[in-house]
Amino acid sequence: MKILKIVIIAIAVILGLLIVVGLFLPSTMSVEKSIVIETPANVPYSQITNLMNMPKWDPWSKLDTTMETVYEGPIAGVGAKRSWKSKDEQVGSGSMTITKDEPFSYIETDLDFGDQGIATSYYKFETAEKGKCKVTWGFNSEIDIPIFGGYLCLMMEPMIEKEYVKGLESLKKLSESIKNKLDVTSKNISIENVESQTVICMSTSTTPTDQNLADKMGKSYGQLVSNIQVNGMEMTGPPITVTTKWEENVYEFDNCIPIQNVKGDLSAKVFESKTYKGTAMKIEHLGSYANLNSSYDAILAYISQMGLEITQNPWEVYISDPSDTPEDKLITYIYFPIQ
Repeated sequence: MKILKIVIIAIAVILGLLIVVGLFLPSTMSVEKSIVIETPANVPYSQITNLMNMPKWDPWSKLDTTMETVYEGPIAGVGAKRSWKSKDEQVGSGSMTITKDEPFSYIETDLDFGDQGIATSYYKFETAEKGKCKVTWGFNSEIDIPIFGGYLCLMMEPMIEKEYVKGLESLKKLSESIKNKLDVTSKNISIENVESQTVICMSTSTTPTDQNLADKMGKSYGQLVSNIQVNGMEMTGPPITVTTKWEENVYEFDNCIPIQNVKGDLSAKVFESKTYKGTAMKIEHLGSYANLNSSYDAILAYISQMGLEITQNPWEVYISDPSDTPEDKLITYIYFPIQ
């Protein structure tokens, strides 16, 4: 009986100590791991802001390649949501939603694990040196269980750290394997939902090296403006050029002007049309039209990095009037329809 009494007292003391210590243990769990990747920041960023790329590197996706996954919201950025359901207890069910997205520098997400609680995660992208970037993956959660919450944090932190290290190593391998790693971090690139516009257009066929291209475009726009003025139509936006064919020796395009309503009789070769409606990637080009190729290279590289598909013809929107804007201040938007 004496021994039993001693055992009971010892157990009571241990439990008491556990309770006292548990009361002072932090119930907030924070994990942060980093890795240096030998690419510009836009490459790993593109694998995260587009949540559909996550199964390529996310450690939990690799634990269960057959889990049910649903994507909602925009293709990428704020509002993009990924939900999953797995029979594997290590993966479970839940969702993540991007709540903050600063292109090429920071992404923050809300994590909802259902009965298992909620958390936030974040990704930081910093230039380490030329051609390299440092990616940091962080996690914050609070286990609101009196006394035992702190112990659970102590148990779970090493497990999460281990998976984060695996995930970052996988992200590094994936990013460095992407063929087109062009640095676009200095470019103003975004994904937008664009609305269709009514336009009147003229088609032109020439070559990519045509020295008189500017004159031909100017002539087309002059005829379109004449139609607008003669028929009393209202111009509703800046001029647009839609590329319809681009090959080594052939460049075909439609010069268009948005209008409110088509009125009167259009001249020969002038026709009414509708512009694209849907999701498109846009890049803002600043400077001479002669340097547009640099922006085309950047947007095409980024579309490839994001793993997206071009669905229709691209177009240019000439925001600035070249007759009263210095060449280095000209603003042109380039759009590519994507999915």
